[in-house]
Formats: sequence, C-alpha cells, structure tokens
Amino acid sequence: KALAGGGHWPAAIVLGCADSRAPVEIYFDMQPGDLFVLRTAGNTIEGGYGGLLGSAEYAIAVLKTKLIVVTGHTLCGAVTATVKEVLSKEGMPTENLGIVVDNIRAAAEMAVETLPDAPLVQQVQLATKLNVFEAIEKMMKHSTIIRDGVASEELMIVGAVYNIEDGSLDWVGPHPEQEKLVGSTLHVHRWREAPYSRKSMLPSSPDARAIID
Repeated sequence: KALAGGGHWPAAIVLGCADSRAPVEIYFDMQPGDLFVLRTAGNTIEGGYGGLLGSAEYAIAVLKTKLIVVTGHTLCGAVTATVKEVLSKEGMPTENLGIVVDNIRAAAEMAVETLPDAPLVQQVQLATKLNVFEAIEKMMKHSTIIRDGVASEELMIVGAVYNIEDGSLDWVGPHPEQEKLVGSTLHVHRWREAPYSRKSMLPSSPDARAIID
C-alpha cells in the first residue's frame, strides 16, 4: 500500500540479463520498490538506442536515481553463444537472435583475441566482463542524460558480474575509460579509485618510540 500510494524512489537502476537464473532483486537482496530493473538477453543495449535507454533516463530524470549498475553473470547463454559464433563463424538461426549476438560480438571478439588458446569457459568469462563495459559505454555514448550525469559526478555507473553457481557478486567497477567517454576529469571518481595509504600515527622520534616500546 505504501508503494502504491507514495510512489517509488529506487536506489539504483540495474541493467541485468534476462536469464531466469539471475534474478536481480534476489541477488541484491532488495525488496519491491528498491530497484529500477531493466533486463535483456546478455544485458545488452540494442544499437545504443530505444526504450531501454529511455527507461533508464526516466528513472534518472523523474525518480532521481543516482546509481546505475550493469550486471552480467557467469554461464550466460547469450555470451557463450556469441563466443562460439565468433570461433565457428556460423550465423544465428534467426534474425532476432543475430541482433542479440551482434550486440555482444565486440566483447566476444576481444576475448577470443586476448585469449586465443584458452578454453571456451575462460573466453566466456572474459567476454562477460567486457560485455558489461560495452553496455556501460553504450549508455554513456547514446544518452545525454547519463553522460552529463556522470560528467557532473551526480550519477555513478558501475559494473558487476553475478556468479550463478555460488551467489557471489564480483564488482568490476566503472568503465576503465570513463573520463574519456564523458570528456571530463572526474575528481571524485579519481579519489574513489586512488589506493588508500594510511600514515603511521606513531611518533617519529626514537626517544618517543622507546617510551612506547
């Protein structure tokens, strides 16, 4: 009743895979109203345009959501099919499946090129992570609201990979070329990414150290 009468103000927008083994609200341990969830096969953004990006922009502009999380997952059928297609160079059986594969192809090709002699499972693991970054890149390139939000540091967009075998979540962070993509220096982002260095609180004087010892 509270959600029905008072509306919803989700803490994050989550772009996840449509795989039924990767239920977003469950693996983030969230309740109805907590997340604005978008799901497609392979957590892809078709061509970088359309209803999915418009939905994300609605959550940012109207619901004032300040965080986007793009989540891939292990054993993803769409990513696995794309890596196999890259290796075999065989096409998909339908046009629409081909569109899904085309949106993952860049990540799959990079994974195979990086790990040409690795087992398929390792190539798929790398492609899954790269595909998360590919989706983040498309969101920033093709949405002015998202790009400007990241540039002003009022919006954060990060990636994660859910392990469907043990339920763990591997946070892969923001896009490695985030500043280049938004065309701005992100001071808060650099502060978050800088290694933490703790200075000793012990006195530097040998005599004082002797007293402590």
